[in-house]
Amino acid sequence: MNVAKMIHEYVMDVEYNLIVIGIPKSIDNDVVGTDHSPGYGSSAKFLATSIIDVDMDMGSYPESNGVTIIETMGRNSGWLAGACSLAEDYLTENSQLLIYIPEVAFDFVKCVDKLEKANREKRNTILVVVEGIRKKNGELVNTYTEYDFLGRPKLGGVSSYLKDMIENETGIKTRYMTSSVWQRSSMTLASKTDVEEAYHLGIHAVRLANLNQTGIMVGLKRDPHEVDYHISYETIQLKEVAEKEKIIPTEWYNVEENIMTLDFKDYAFPMIKGEIVLPMKNGLPIYQRVI
Repeated sequence: MNVAKMIHEYVMDVEYNLIVIGIPKSIDNDVVGTDHSPGYGSSAKFLATSIIDVDMDMGSYPESNGVTIIETMGRNSGWLAGACSLAEDYLTENSQLLIYIPEVAFDFVKCVDKLEKANREKRNTILVVVEGIRKKNGELVNTYTEYDFLGRPKLGGVSSYLKDMIENETGIKTRYMTSSVWQRSSMTLASKTDVEEAYHLGIHAVRLANLNQTGIMVGLKRDPHEVDYHISYETIQLKEVAEKEKIIPTEWYNVEENIMTLDFKDYAFPMIKGEIVLPMKNGLPIYQRVI
């Protein structure tokens, strides 16, 4: 949105006739000015399903009492990790789910206490961490971090870093997984709600362009007064959203239990509903490309 804002300001300065309309799309769900970003619902559905799958696998080894770390994307916000909480009621009684997000400082000592307690109770732990989680002093948990040409830390790898720390500290068998690009590219678990909202948001943007609207972003607005989930479309000036970031409200996170609250689940569940049918060939999906 900042790039769109800069383009809009430039063409206005040089008096060039160009319509500029921003359309939010981010699985990170960190764009302000919209209830949520298209793409997030499908990624949330993928991650929550992955948690259920991992729990099923861990349950096939009754005596393992191990830890599985799952790393999600997210530089400063934990929306993707939070989505994993949607699977909480679908897990076996022999598992605990812990989620750590960048909005709240990561306490390794307290985390280890919970892992050891579960291990003594012969329970498994699914430990979800965002790549950008930080310590109380603001430093990234993964201290072995490289930096890009803008001076920003290259994120990723916190799960393998924690695996070594946990095994060295506790001796508990630990493994790690990174959802990597699958969380943003897999269409087999796409949310029908998400796909339809993205499609109609694009249509809304084109209609505004035909009305010569420019320098704006189109967004999704949730009606809080409707019993059933209902979305409408709104506009906001690019200057109001550029270089800003939406993070999870702290009241949506249970710091003591390291899990998301019911308010978060009420927010996220409607976005993952519905399924789409992909065209298949020889048992594999055929993805359409726009050329």
